Amino acid sequence: MKKLVCILAIGALVLGFSSCKKEGQYMPKKKITQIVDNSVITVAGQSVTNTTKQNWVWGGSVLSNIDYFDNADNNVLSVFFNYDSDNRISEITTTSHESFKYTYEGKYLNKIEYYRNENFICTYVFSRDNKKIIEVILSNPTKSAITMDVNPFMFILPESAAKSIAKTSAKANDGTITFKITWDGKNVTEVSAEINGKTQSYKWSYDNKINPFAGLLIPAMYSYSEQLSQNNVIEEIENLGNGPKTTTYTYEYEGKYPVRRYYTETVNESTRNATRMYFYSK
Repeated sequence: MKKLVCILAIGALVLGFSSCKKEGQYMPKKKITQIVDNSVITVAGQSVTNTTKQNWVWGGSVLSNIDYFDNADNNVLSVFFNYDSDNRISEITTTSHESFKYTYEGKYLNKIEYYRNENFICTYVFSRDNKKIIEVILSNPTKSAITMDVNPFMFILPESAAKSIAKTSAKANDGTITFKITWDGKNVTEVSAEINGKTQSYKWSYDNKINPFAGLLIPAMYSYSEQLSQNNVIEEIENLGNGPKTTTYTYEYEGKYPVRRYYTETVNESTRNATRMYFYSK
């Protein structure tokens, strides 16, 4: 199971709010029942195939839990959702002893607190311009590189973003990082942060189809390329101060919804060809 740090959470959270009637509610018209990820990693002509999956369990109109399975079909993690009287997510817990507690002020999310083994780890606090989140402040008092089995906001940052930005929460001199959010309509086009004088940023472009994760405020584990706003990411430009890196995503659709997503990632001598398949309730 990949472990990620607090800083990775930002993207997902920010983006998930753009299409929800109430922040914290996730009651899509078309419900995901399963996600299957296939990847083929090739190094020096030798290829290895890996398949993981997620089973989504619904309790009426709200998501009850997500169960994650590894390449050997072992249940490696389960994530459980609790709700308040308005059907907004109030807490998320996991079988790896993690919890995320959500605090609202009126209609809007004010903060999320992350705990591991009942120990407080970090807090995310949100600021807005009108209804849109334009700033997220991560406060990590211990200034440590905090690992998570579940990453707040799984669907926001693409996989490459998650990998690259890991450990930066430990590098902030005062344990605080401020993320600036830029919008274009109902989609977030850029997230940036300055860490010890160095600016890191991610920029995104979108298709015009429905993002099935829109509105889901979820700490989840290792996959981030979904829930950027109301539409689906087709291009990401990552710039961590060493020059831009571009990743392109392509999709197959049924009607307005994606059913397959493809991308290729090359790191040094390793190439990863990845396919994600989405399954929905009838």
